[in-house]
Amino acid sequence: KAYFAEQRESIMQQLQQHGAILFRNFDMMKDAEGFREFYESLQLNPCLDPIHTSGLREMVGKKDAVYEAVNKPSLAQHFVGLHNESTFVKT
Repeated sequence: KAYFAEQRESIMQQLQQHGAILFRNFDMMKDAEGFREFYESLQLNPCLDPIHTSGLREMVGKKDAVYEAVNKPSLAQHFVGLHNESTFVKT
């Protein structure tokens, strides 16, 4: 948590420059509470699920901003269209 707070300015600058950052192998992000601590240490606000308006997914932990998986059996018949991060992909 302290690492992200200390590196916040640099991380935010890289996020602005690249549009996304992939964080790997941080133990704190292995559970919902740790994920919340991560985004709070960067002073980020959690975003809404892109399909939240369809009511398909419940929040696992509202305070932690973690949604249940999309690939669960009860959603197998539901079509999730392209998301904005996929619009550049040629199929």
